[in-house]
Amino acid sequence: MEVDKQLEAKLDCELEVSLVGDEELLYRRILACSSGTNEYYTKSSEGKVNFSRLAFADRGLKPSVDRACLHENDPTKTQLFDTDGVIGLIAGNVRAIDDLSSGDAKGNVTALYKIDVIHRPKLENKAHARIEPSPEYSNDKVFKRLQQRLARLADEYLLAHGWEIKPDGLD
Repeated sequence: MEVDKQLEAKLDCELEVSLVGDEELLYRRILACSSGTNEYYTKSSEGKVNFSRLAFADRGLKPSVDRACLHENDPTKTQLFDTDGVIGLIAGNVRAIDDLSSGDAKGNVTALYKIDVIHRPKLENKAHARIEPSPEYSNDKVFKRLQQRLARLADEYLLAHGWEIKPDGLD
């Protein structure tokens, strides 16, 4: 295990950082709504839930997730409020997103993005990780495409496994 020296210096403490395995389950918190439809997901009249890209919004363009194994596979540790839902993603599926690129005005590809899940523990959340690009995004359009891919992965996980925790108001 490595120690993230930048975090250590910033927080004046040592936090252990470890590699996130491809097989690892990740938790993403989803805010609840009372109508069955909000900016994070929609529910059809047949009861099918589809996530929107906004379920993976992040000001820093690096969506946060929690490593289930470091939360003792307890998704309630990812909730901020008891009403929040929690959906799962598999780290290897996130890393398999390999078709993000940006280009110039002539349509030439200027950057290909590799997506990774990096353990970034916090004092209050040792399971915290981020979904990060390499290189950094050249514009937020690429990030919006990543959000769409993550939403589709969440849809697939929901179909195969269901909610880790269903948000309040979603019957």
